Amino acid sequence: MICVTCPYRETGCLEQQPDEAVAKFSNLLTRYSINGKGKTIFNQGELATGLYFLCNGMVKLTRVTEQGEEAILDLLSPCSIIGGGDAHSEKKIRFSSSVTVTELSEVAYLKKADIPLLLQDHPKIGIGLSGHMSKRLRGAYKLVADMKLPVEDRVLALIARIAVLLTGKCENIVIEIPLSHRELAQFAQITPETLSRTLRTLQDKGIIGVEKKGLRVLQVEELRKYVDETN
Repeated sequence: MICVTCPYRETGCLEQQPDEAVAKFSNLLTRYSINGKGKTIFNQGELATGLYFLCNGMVKLTRVTEQGEEAILDLLSPCSIIGGGDAHSEKKIRFSSSVTVTELSEVAYLKKADIPLLLQDHPKIGIGLSGHMSKRLRGAYKLVADMKLPVEDRVLALIARIAVLLTGKCENIVIEIPLSHRELAQFAQITPETLSRTLRTLQDKGIIGVEKKGLRVLQVEELRKYVDETN
């Protein structure tokens, strides 16, 4: 997908960038498609030799703890930086998490050597990328805080987060969760059994409906309470 005409351009790391800068950025990228849920783009601990961007699809960030347990850190939507090294440092940087696709995805790679040249010609790209990472950091802070909520609120916060990632908004729609039941429970830091009970409770309260294709949002305002409008 060419960045200049990308439908996600104004929602991600290229927001409000001029066409000339976006075209130069796009021409420097190496793109490839990954077909198959669960396939890995890169692993925790691997050496980063550039920046990776998600063009289409959705990816899952995970990290293995010192105890050997896998933790789901976040989900990322198109036009996001999904990992990479420091372009201004000779120090070797290793990926702090693994990234796997949850569906057919397109990924782009920008070599470390090309980054300074791009920023020299188009410094606003650097400002945009920094702004994108700042937004990601605020989202990460909110996610950490959400994990301290009571279980029902925590699950609703995650459903709202996924709805915004998939559609850009929280509306009366069916959300096709890009995670298995076990993975969603892992993301919420609860057991699959607790997740099942919580979803039944939320369904009984008329907040969501559980359908074959996913979860239907019935009481939109209940989910919007968990959306960070400043992010």
